[in-house]
Amino acid sequence: MVTDTAQAQLTEQRPNGPNCEPVAWVARFRADPVKGLVSAEGFSLQGDQP
Repeated sequence: MVTDTAQAQLTEQRPNGPNCEPVAWVARFRADPVKGLVSAEGFSLQGDQP
């Protein structure tokens, strides 16, 4: 278990298109066992698999 805090920058996402509801506000982190919460930029749960 990782216990950490971080300040998030929320990004707006509109899953049904740019002019459609709903609006979702999303922040992404990944939990590193040594570093705690770190940016999820460039991280994929699918890895490099086809």
